[in-house]
Amino acid sequence: MIAPTGLITTTLARDSYRSLEAPHLRTPGLILLLLQFLQMLLPATVLPSHLWQTYINFELRYEEVDRARRVWQQFLAVHSHDIRLWIRIAYEQAIEFFHDELDASILVAFALFEERQKEHERARMIYKYDLEHLPSDKTAEVYKHYRAHEKK
Repeated sequence: MIAPTGLITTTLARDSYRSLEAPHLRTPGLILLLLQFLQMLLPATVLPSHLWQTYINFELRYEEVDRARRVWQQFLAVHSHDIRLWIRIAYEQAIEFFHDELDASILVAFALFEERQKEHERARMIYKYDLEHLPSDKTAEVYKHYRAHEKK
């Protein structure tokens, strides 16, 4: 019996993603080559979101911010129906644009949104960012929520 094409491509993507964890494939060139190959081989809608995120994280690790943004924009074009992605973009662009004028309540709301999405590591990073970048007189609310988050 011949397996449906979607099953084959999804299995290929999953197995290729798992191979990234192999120690002998941790060199940047091989990882990038594999991710680019998967992006060309498989239709974008088949690629699971964790593969997109792996590719974005890879680009960020090597300080290729423009390339990471391009991959993120491709991801958004494919998954434009997911409102959570648009909320993340709005928050991240607000943080980037209003960097010096940020209010703690906006940043806490962003972290709480990430917690509700079960993105606990992202929420932790947002709280830490807030504590490091906000003036100390504005961090009481952030610290209260951060402590509650860490106790969960």
